[in-house]
Amino acid sequence: MPIATWSATKAPPNISEETIAAAAAFVAAHYDEEGYTILATAEQTTQGLLPLAARRNGHFVLPSLRVAEHGTEFGPPIGAYEHDTPSALRALLTSWFSDTGQIPPPLPLRLDAVGVYLDRDGAPVALDIVQSAY
Repeated sequence: MPIATWSATKAPPNISEETIAAAAAFVAAHYDEEGYTILATAEQTTQGLLPLAARRNGHFVLPSLRVAEHGTEFGPPIGAYEHDTPSALRALLTSWFSDTGQIPPPLPLRLDAVGVYLDRDGAPVALDIVQSAY
């Protein structure tokens, strides 16, 4: 598993559910430390898997995650971008609100790109974030 892009538009090849959950939790912990309220982490919705949803200062934040194993260079996390990433992330957030029976407040949306680096054992150890990437 040299590189796997886990985004709203592309399923992660050769990545275990445990690795996905660990990567999402690692990113969520970072956002939490930065003062964000975590709304969802690795949540299955009717539209697919929502990597992470957070809120802070009157806006929602949705990251598209890219994961790489130890020693793999994959460039900046914006490399996970696909032409339909923004609309797919929006659809996942809308689906999550609908699935949970919540009505989303009318807040602006920020789409981030996040690279998660794994150690030799597959545990997340570092990340790289590009805010407002999409």
